[in-house]
Parts: sequence; C-alpha cells; structure tokens
Amino acid sequence: MDGPPAVDQAAGAQLPIPGAARRRAVGQALRSLDAALETICGIPRVSGATPDRIDPAALEAACALDDLPALFERALSWNPDDLAPMDAASIGWCLARAGLRDVALVQWASDVDGGDAAMEAQRRWEDGELYPSDLAEVMWGDGPRPDAGRLDAALRLARNVAALMPKKRRAGALAVCGWIAWARGRSTHADAYVRQALHADPRHGLAEIVGSFVAAGHLPDWAFRAR
Repeated sequence: MDGPPAVDQAAGAQLPIPGAARRRAVGQALRSLDAALETICGIPRVSGATPDRIDPAALEAACALDDLPALFERALSWNPDDLAPMDAASIGWCLARAGLRDVALVQWASDVDGGDAAMEAQRRWEDGELYPSDLAEVMWGDGPRPDAGRLDAALRLARNVAALMPKKRRAGALAVCGWIAWARGRSTHADAYVRQALHADPRHGLAEIVGSFVAAGHLPDWAFRAR
C-alpha cells in the first residue's frame, strides 16, 4: 500500500549549513582568540601564525572566560542562527576542552548556580580532590530531570557552533550535541552526533561515552520518572 515517504530518523541531527563567509569569519575569530589567550594566559595556540596585532574583540572574549557560568548562561539567550563570530568561537573553544565543556553541560542541565558549583568542583578536582557525586550524576543521567527548554536552547546553540567551527575542532561541540540529544531521549540523534564527533576526533572521550550509552540502550534515569 502506498504511503508517505519514509523519514530518516537521524535527519534532525544534520547540522545547519552556514555560508562560507560565516565559517571563515568564525575561523578568523578563533585564531584571534587563540592568540589572545596565548598572550594573556600562556595557553598554547592550536594553530595559526602569531599575529602582528591582537584583535581587541578577542582580548575582550578572552577576559569573559574568567566567568564561565556567566558566559554559558548568556549564550542560552543568543540567537543561535545568527551568532557573532567571536561568540561562536568562544563557545566552540570552551566545548573543545573537557573540563570547561562539563561545566557547560552541568549548568545547561541545571542552572547558573549549578555552573558555579561545577566550576569550583573542576578546580578542586584538578587539585586532587574528588569530584562531587551529585554533579557527576548529572553527566550520567542520574540527577534531577533537566529543564527541557534549557537543554533545547543549548542544543540549538551547540549545533550552530559545531557547524561554524573548523572541522578539526568541532568534535567537542558535536559530542555536546550528542549528550544533550541523549539526555532528551533522542538516542538516534545522539548516535548521529557521536558518529560525526568521532569522525573529527576518533578518540574523543565524551563522544565515546555517549556512544556506549546508545549502543547499550541506556537512557537517563529521569526518562523513567513521572514528570
């Protein structure tokens, strides 16, 4: 019997396709941010030659990283379809670093206070202390049910950031897309994002974790609780 055409379940995980000019602008912003952070903090640049002049916008963006929870909270209110190049570069730079990315995920799955707690926990963990179990539970899907609106806003942001980042540096944003899709109960989408992340970085830790969740049919604990 004839019927409507079949819809690919992974179709919703296809990234937006920004114009080449926007991608170039974000790439330039990322190089400028790398240079600013090397100058201010001594963080080695990932790529690119040392510029003769540091872009003032990159210096401002680098300073904004001093208060990551404030940055991550503001980012939820941005128009993800029209991100300023430096905004996209800043979020993409953070999501490419495991410790900062985890702060973003805990915050987007809770609130700005959760981000503050996660930021402090990350500092203490780097000093050798144990990571708090209540924050770790969020990453494993065992904490309180996240607000769906916050996660959906974060997913739209991460999708657009991933689309704008250089291909070799988009694995972090793609893995974040995968985790959020999994947290929202969309395992097929999560798997599609994970595959894209592992194509960019075959050893990406978060992508491998989310991929193992999907392969095992594991869903967040909150998926089984009454709303």
